[in-house]
Amino acid sequence: MNLEHHPREYHLDINKKDCNERAFQRAIIALEYATLDNKKVSWIDIELPIKEGKTKRFDLIGETPDGNYVLCELKFAKRKTKGDSPDKATRQVLQYKSTLIDYAVRLKASNKNFNLHTNATYKRIDINKLITKPIKIIIAANQQYWSYWRRSSHFTNHPDIEYWEINVDSEHFANQSKEKSKLGSKYRPSMPESSRTWSHP
Repeated sequence: MNLEHHPREYHLDINKKDCNERAFQRAIIALEYATLDNKKVSWIDIELPIKEGKTKRFDLIGETPDGNYVLCELKFAKRKTKGDSPDKATRQVLQYKSTLIDYAVRLKASNKNFNLHTNATYKRIDINKLITKPIKIIIAANQQYWSYWRRSSHFTNHPDIEYWEINVDSEHFANQSKEKSKLGSKYRPSMPESSRTWSHP
């Protein structure tokens, strides 16, 4: 996903050409929470940087009812664009997590915190909790992504990663963009409330 440089506020309305992961991300954060195995994850913010400067970011950060953080990397496949393989995505998020924890330790030592968007659910991340408590790491994708990679490769689930499928069609946001952006250059991606319930791929 293309990087944003910490706008003061993230916007749910995006360019009508953005019909992939960015639209997916905005539609998920707009739903406010997801249900995974009957357990609620409340979304806090988007695009959490893993280190200082212009860098890679986790697409979503959330929190479980018991107060542990959830870091989510999104993948979205369309008919002609399948995205990174699950194996590559797994290696990526494990590296992201390691870099993020190192960054959190440096922030704590400097009496600083993550620079969240001004419309994030919380104003601050509890760095002590992020460093010392279990973190749930998730790779979530639409059905087409998992369907394609199940046919194309044999990947092994990593024990430290959870893999989830979200019920949204590959052309959902493209169709939504065409319909909603007739009067302008932007649209607001959305998914039905049923998309809050994620399943195992």
